[in-house]
Amino acid sequence: MDVQLLRAVHAARQRRTTPGLAAVLPVIASLALAACVSVDVKSVGTEPGRVAFDLSGTDLGTLAVEAARLCPQGHEVLRQWTRYARTAGDGGGDPTSAALWAAAFSYDTPPPSAQMSILCRPLS
Repeated sequence: MDVQLLRAVHAARQRRTTPGLAAVLPVIASLALAACVSVDVKSVGTEPGRVAFDLSGTDLGTLAVEAARLCPQGHEVLRQWTRYARTAGDGGGDPTSAALWAAAFSYDTPPPSAQMSILCRPLS
């Protein structure tokens, strides 16, 4: 009977101290997403009540999401541009993912890039 009790205690301790895949998977997923999506944000100047930012990243969609997060009252886009290289046989699908794959497997294809300058609306 004591052996069964010791085995039960040992099994309970193993379950409690060993992290399962369910505990580790969210950490791995968040690190993978952080590596894929990066936005560089620079505060370029302020005037009383208004803030301006220069955003740099891989596509304008990601920059627009970051601009909405930085300026909850809204923002004005002062300028924006994007650049990506078309690969052979790219029939007009998603240009960002095509350019990312091309950049990952080729040394002569520049990675996609985008920039956006925004001016946040003043707080009311």
